[in-house]
Amino acid sequence: MAIIHRRTFYAKVGQAGPLLAHLREFGKIAAQHGVAIKERFLTDHQSGRTDRVVWEWEVESMAALDMEAFAVNQAAADAFSKWEGTMNGMIEYAEVENWKVE
Repeated sequence: MAIIHRRTFYAKVGQAGPLLAHLREFGKIAAQHGVAIKERFLTDHQSGRTDRVVWEWEVESMAALDMEAFAVNQAAADAFSKWEGTMNGMIEYAEVENWKVE
């Protein structure tokens, strides 16, 4: 059973582009610490509420979202913490959805 984990980020005005670039960096950090993620990004084109970036991961189970490597590896945890701090300065808030693929 596959799960689509979707995070919709509501970026501060003008920050959607930099946020997208920053989100792409997470995949590189994860790979450096042995975590492979299948991800894709969606951006709005001046529709609805603008400056949105959607980040989707496809995983095999909810357990795969735990990212244990970041909990047990201090170097990974430090890299994630620094990355997350930068990201938090770019967004107003985010919404999370988990969808089971049928």
